[in-house]
Amino acid sequence: MPESETILITGASTGIGLALAEQYLARGQHVFALQRSASPLFGSDRYHEELADLAQLEALPQRVAALLAGV
Repeated sequence: MPESETILITGASTGIGLALAEQYLARGQHVFALQRSASPLFGSDRYHEELADLAQLEALPQRVAALLAGV
């Protein structure tokens, strides 16, 4: 994968989402995550998270915009 690629993952604080985030970070990718709780990956300069509950779909566009504002 090219280094400039940006990955967006939902649910990156646990389970499959966390495993995917770890793999992409290990490859040098920038990971942007929407999740309900803080991730153990928080603190990496290539990991960016926005806390959001995907059950509240009306707030999703604003959460994604906030997360990707620096891209």
